Amino acid sequence: MLAATPGAVQTLPAMLGEIASALAVPVAVMLAVWLLANRLVAVLARIVTWITGRRDPVVSSVRTGRQGMIGRVGVVRAPLAPRGKVFVRGELWDAVADEPVAARREVEVIGLDGLTLQVAPRPTTDSPTRLDESTC
Repeated sequence: MLAATPGAVQTLPAMLGEIASALAVPVAVMLAVWLLANRLVAVLARIVTWITGRRDPVVSSVRTGRQGMIGRVGVVRAPLAPRGKVFVRGELWDAVADEPVAARREVEVIGLDGLTLQVAPRPTTDSPTRLDESTC
C-alpha cells in the first residue's frame, strides 16, 4: 500500500492518494484531495519562483519571430537604395528602407515582410554608438 518502489520519488498528490486508498476513502473524496494537492503544489511553486526572483516557469518572455525583431538595431552592410543588406542579431538580412541609407549606418527594424526587414535609419551622433552584442 504505502510501500514505495526503491529509488522512486513520491509526490505529495501521490502520497495523499495512497493514504486515502489505505483508509478506504471513497473515490470522489480521493479525487478531490488529489486535485487540491496538485493545486497546492502549483501555488507553492509560483510562490517560490516569485521569492527567488526567477521568471514564471510556465510563461516565457522569449520573443521570437516578428516580435523579436521589431525594435532591434542593425548595421547596413550593402547600401539601401531602397533595398540592400543589414546585419541584425548576428545574421545578414535583406532589408528595405523608405529612403537611401549608406553602408555602416545604424538602422532600426520597424517591420517585417516575409524574410525582408523594413528598416529606418537611426539618428546620427557625433560619438560612436555602442551596439548590443547580439547585433555584431
